[in-house]
This record gives sequence, structure tokens and C-alpha cells, in this order.
Amino acid sequence: MATFEYTAVNQQGQQKKGVLEGDAPRQIRQQLRDKGLLPLTISTAADRKNQAERPSWLSFQRKIGAEEVSMLTRQLATLAQAAIPLEEALLTIANQSQQPRVRAVMMEVRSKVLEGYSLAIAMGNFPSIFSKMYRATVDAGEKSGNLANVLERLADHVEQQQAAKKKIRHAMIYPILIVSVSIAIVCFLMLFVVPNIIEVFISNDQSLPAMTMVLITLSDGMQQYGIYGFAALCGLTILWRRLLKRETFKMRVHTYLLKMPILGKIIRLMNCARFFHTLGMLRTAGVSILEAMRIGGSLVSNLQVKKAIETATRQVREGVGISKALGDTGIFPPLSMHLIASGEKSGNLDAMLLRASAYHEEEVTTLTDTIVSLFEPIMIIVMGGIVLFIVLAILLPIFSLDQLASI
Repeated sequence: MATFEYTAVNQQGQQKKGVLEGDAPRQIRQQLRDKGLLPLTISTAADRKNQAERPSWLSFQRKIGAEEVSMLTRQLATLAQAAIPLEEALLTIANQSQQPRVRAVMMEVRSKVLEGYSLAIAMGNFPSIFSKMYRATVDAGEKSGNLANVLERLADHVEQQQAAKKKIRHAMIYPILIVSVSIAIVCFLMLFVVPNIIEVFISNDQSLPAMTMVLITLSDGMQQYGIYGFAALCGLTILWRRLLKRETFKMRVHTYLLKMPILGKIIRLMNCARFFHTLGMLRTAGVSILEAMRIGGSLVSNLQVKKAIETATRQVREGVGISKALGDTGIFPPLSMHLIASGEKSGNLDAMLLRASAYHEEEVTTLTDTIVSLFEPIMIIVMGGIVLFIVLAILLPIFSLDQLASI
């Protein structure tokens, strides 16, 4: 039995969307007719999977966000702790969800579970929703017979990750808004205000100060070549994105980013925190250290850090200690290496990995807050300097006219 999404119209002409289970589209159409609905479209899981593999700008279907994944994970953990059978828990989550996409995914996962597949394998049909770490943790919970507790910890992990991303996203809104508004104001002044004012001075055949001539040159350049500059910027952006698809070029960029004074530290700490948190979560769920390192390394975004983790994984496979293997790469901070070494000696590695992750996440938050707090006065000074330059360039010819008139 498979899961189908449908779009139908009732007798009042209202459009309805939902999910039904059946063996074939013909059976779904009959079920809809029995309910007094006229079927319009019926899509299978394969259709949704093909649509999910399309580029995001070609797909008009709403995807499941991290908040929805966090919510359904928490619900599944709660139902599992209440000793409710897995297929019944999945059906309950699907029926309670207000999002058609969530209902369709959960019903499809339930169909696979009813066919005899494990929950982790059933979730593997939706890799864009359930990550490798997510599925590996669920698989470890199923094999250990402790799925309820593992899902509870996984729900905490997903919520923490979502909260961290939201905090960073909110911290970046204000700087981006200031930069956008500042650029818009300067462009408006240079393209529409300055030319009209300067035209008055030029029509009087007045000799203009050097600052005013510079302003006129900049304004004329923006008027004549602004569209070409914008086109060149778009072209460079497209070229940059294509170059980033090349592994060698992307590696060079990522290596250079790690060497930058402040940004490099933030990128390093974010990747280390993600790796340690994933490693700690998987180890807590019972995943082997080599498999946990492999999955954790695949979730790291920086290629240089990922390469270092792959090197450390090979050394651990050869019998080297985790702290020594990671420390020899020169990527990971010394404090986290001390915590991991302490965890290896005390047999409390899982907790030390999570502690190292929490410490680095706190460092990232502190650095981000500091940069944002410094960004505001810096932007005010820069914008004040630009506006002062424009105002002086306009006022200087006026002062010259007043002096000539007084003579």
C-alpha cells in the first residue's frame, strides 16, 4: 500500500488537499468519489521525490522546514515513550499536522514501516528532510531497542540546532538592513539629488572646488555606467558560484577563509561545534566512533575542516587516539582536545564531546554579538562621512557664490 497526495473539488466548488493510502491511483479516485469529491490531481511518492530533486527555483512545492522537523521529532519521541506502536504514532502525527507536505511525508514513512522496513530506512526516502546524522541516530536507537530515549535526545538536538541558527540569523538581520538602506540612500542621492543641484552651478559657469568636481565625476559615472556595473556584478556573482562548484577552487577559498582574522575563527568554531555535537549525539545513541566521525565529517561545511576530519578518521582506524588524531590536524582548538582527552581517559567521551560543542557554540555567539555591536557605530561613522562629503561638495560652491556677491 502506497501513499498518495490528492487535490480535489467538493460539491460547493471548494478545493481540498490531503493524503490517502491505496494500492493504485484508481483506488484513490474511487475513495474521493465516495466522499463526494471530484479528483483533480493525484501524485505518488515517486512524483514528490522527483520534484524534490529539482533545483529549488524550479520547485513550487513548500518544503518541510527545520522547525517542522523539530516538532514532529518531539511528537514522535513523546508517543514512543508512551509505548504507542510506531505505525500508530506515525499515523497520529500525520493526522495532527496542519501541513499537507508533513502529512504526506509521515504517511509515506508509515507505509514503508508497514512493509517491514525500519524507521531509519523509511526516512531515507527523504534525505533532504532527515539528514544522515538524523537517520544514523534513529537506526542506532532501533538496533539498541532504546528508540524512545534516542528520539528524545534527537529532538533536543534538533531544537538546539534550530535555536542556534535562528539566533545567528536574527543577529545578521540588523547589519544587512543597515547596509542595504545605506547603499539605497547613497545611490538615491548620487543619481537623483546631486545632479539637479550641481546643474545649477554648471549653468552659471562657476569654477567649482575639487571636492565638488569629484562628486560630479562620481555622479556622472553612476548615471552612465551604473547599469553596466550592476550587470558586471551579476555576472561576477554567477561566475563565482560556478567556480565554487569546482572542488579545487572551493578548497582554496575555504582554506583562505580559515586564515582570515575574525571570520576564520568564527567559521572554525562553528564547524568544530557542529562536528563535536554530531559526534557526541551519535556516540550517545550507540553509533561506533568511526561511523560517527564519518557522518560528522560529512555534515561539516568547510572543506579544509572536512579534510582534516577524514585524515583523523583514518588515524583512528589505525589505532590512534581520538584526541591525538584530531589535535595533529591543527584545526581543532586546544581546549576541546583537552576535554576529549579527558573524556577518553575517564570513559565519559560522549559528555565531553557535547561539552566541547556547547563551549564553541557559546564562543560563536559571543563573537557574533561583539561584531554586531561594533558594526552599528562603524556604519554610522561611514555613512556620516559619506553624507558629510556630499553635503560639503554641494555647500562649497554656495559659499563661493556668497563671497562673490559680497565683493
